[in-house]
This record gives sequence, C-alpha cells and structure tokens, in this order.
Amino acid sequence: SGNFELWVGGLFQFEYYGINRKDAQDTNNFNVKRARFEFQGKAFVEGFTYKFQFEAGTGSSVTLLDAYGNFVVTQGVQIRMGQFKIPYSRQYMTGAGELQFMDRSIVVNFFAPGRDIGLMGHDLIKFGENPDDMALEWAFGLFNGDGTNVNGNDNNWLGWAARFGVYPMGMVPYAETDFDASDFTAGIAGTYYSVRNRPNGNTVKRDQWEIDVVMKIAGFYVEGEYHSVKINPDGESSSTYSGWFVQAGFLIPNTDFEVLARYSMINWDEDTTSLKNSKEWVIGAAWYPNGYGHPLKVLLTIGEIGRASCRERV
Repeated sequence: SGNFELWVGGLFQFEYYGINRKDAQDTNNFNVKRARFEFQGKAFVEGFTYKFQFEAGTGSSVTLLDAYGNFVVTQGVQIRMGQFKIPYSRQYMTGAGELQFMDRSIVVNFFAPGRDIGLMGHDLIKFGENPDDMALEWAFGLFNGDGTNVNGNDNNWLGWAARFGVYPMGMVPYAETDFDASDFTAGIAGTYYSVRNRPNGNTVKRDQWEIDVVMKIAGFYVEGEYHSVKINPDGESSSTYSGWFVQAGFLIPNTDFEVLARYSMINWDEDTTSLKNSKEWVIGAAWYPNGYGHPLKVLLTIGEIGRASCRERV
C-alpha cells in the first residue's frame, strides 16, 4: 500500500538432453536447468524500486544472483546500486526466461563479464511519446571487478563499463522473439568494459568491447554480436580473443510455433593456444501453448559445439 509494493515470481526450466561425444562416453540426462525465485517492488519514496533474485542449486544450496536498489533521479537518469548484471551484451542482459534457446551462445558465455557489485547510472531516453519514436539507452557503471557474491575488492582499482545504444524506430525490448508481428524496427548498441584484478595474486588487466544489433519484422527476430577482448597479465604476454554469433527465429503466422537457428564462433589467440577456433550451430523449434509466449513453452533443439573454454552464464 502507499509507496510499498511487492511482487513475487520465479522461473523453472526442466530439460532432457543427450550428448554424443567424439572422444568420450555418450550421455543421456534429465536436468533442472534453472530454478529461481525473486522479489521485486517499490519502497519508501516515489521512483525507488528493488529486486532480489535467488537460484536454487543441488541439495540445499541457494545462490544470490541479484540484490539491488534503483532510483529515478530525474528524466533520463537512474541510479542502481548493489549486485546486478554488468551492462554488457544484449543476449546476456536478456533474462533467462526471455531467451529463444535455453542456453546463450558460447560467445556470450565466454565474453560476458557476468554480475558484479557496484554503482551504475543508466536510463532509456525517448524522443517522443509514440512507441516507434527514436530512443537512446545509456549506462555507465563502476564495479569491484571480482564477480558475483564477492564483497571485497582484491586491489585498488574499480572496473568500469560504458554502454550506449541507438534505436531509430523505438526501443527494442530485451526479449527474444517477435510475438507482436512488428513493423520493421531495429537497433544497435555497444559496450566497453575494463577491469583489473588479481585472480592468482598477480594483476591481470582485461579490456574488451562488443557491438550488438537487433531487428524485428513480421514475426522475424534476428540478433547478432561481435566481441573482442585483450587479457594482459603483469609480466607476461597478452592474449587477444574475438568471437561472434548470429541468431534468428521466425514465428509461423497463425500458429504457436517458432523455428530457430544460431551460429557462433570464437577465435582463440594462436600465440597462446593450439586451438584455432570453437564453433557452435544449433537449430530448433519452439511451441508456445495457447500463445502464452516465453512464460510457457516447449523447446526442441539439436546442434553441435566444438571445444570451447566457456562457462555458462546465469
């Protein structure tokens, strides 16, 4: 009541998958992919919102994902503080419950820095009152640089990230699939991220950038990203990696079915690894019973992933 509101929600994803390995034993598995619960709402003063999100793991383990407050300072300026996603990569910033595939691209899983503790200014600036009027998004944040649920900073530097996006025909929401059979709309955004930390006692400097594009029209949804990172440990030679992916989906008219495809590639630094690149391709079909969209869907996919030094992003 008044300035206080609370919304309780969650996400549950269950999967069966089989893996055919070339150099190891094949496997067949049932898996609870994601089991999350969250609390968000308004509190205290007009313009202040909050969010807490947790993920249940095996046994009795529970991991804190998000814990932040957000305050609208004025038109075009909001401040966020706490633990949240670093504003890097459209696909990473898209919530797990709004993805076309259950997994993000191997490119995003490798390059996205993930969640961190910090302070960020951000907002979406609209040039008009109509949804198809031009919009700009911006974000600039300072972070510890040590990742999720690490309260201390292991050095005297703060990492920083700067993101800027342009949407000439209106903001394209961070949700994959064109459920509205939109008129043509598109956008482009980019992020620069720089951080220093001491994962093994020695300082490592990491500088990276990405460009992401998105387009929707008449049931088609297409997005792509290009990433580049330079990792420079003190006293050692630097390593440079790059990667890109393209993903597309088409919601078949007058049905609840969507066909999907994605191709990804990571180019490794040939001076530091014998592996030249890692590739991923995946195709699939999604069924959205009764037109509920991503909140209720059945997904079937098949694909192939080459060797990739990637962790799955939450």
